Amino acid sequence: MHMIFLSGTKGVALEKVSSGLPSDVASNWHSASGVCGFGTPGASNSVLAGDADETGGLSLSSGRISPDGDGYEDVISVGVFPGGKGNVITVTVFNDRGYPVRQLAKRVTADAGARFVWDGVSDSGARLPAGLYMIIAESFNTAGSSRRWKKVCALLYR
Repeated sequence: MHMIFLSGTKGVALEKVSSGLPSDVASNWHSASGVCGFGTPGASNSVLAGDADETGGLSLSSGRISPDGDGYEDVISVGVFPGGKGNVITVTVFNDRGYPVRQLAKRVTADAGARFVWDGVSDSGARLPAGLYMIIAESFNTAGSSRRWKKVCALLYR
């Protein structure tokens, strides 16, 4: 759960990324920003992502992610809201060559929708290079309906 780029985690608080996600979702926890002293007791979490829009389809909390530990856009909240009931959702991040680099969700059941968090790393935990990434969400439901959405975001470093 801690950011893989930290040299040590002693004294580094884990903070909840999205208030809209359950506490038992591992990807909803992230290391507190070093800018705030690696913890924010009594204040808003330093890694709190703006919740994705729940009006329908696929939405991102931002068009960019900058996982450098400064507390600003270190993660991106991905909202998938197909509407209706009995939805099964898959969310995958692809690099600029079209290869899948991170699977955020695979056949996750959700009624109206769900949120997922991407921290800029691959499925193997490796830091991904700066560039453009495509996030594709797919859903199908018990009524036989299937849908697919795509959004692009930029992964940036200083």
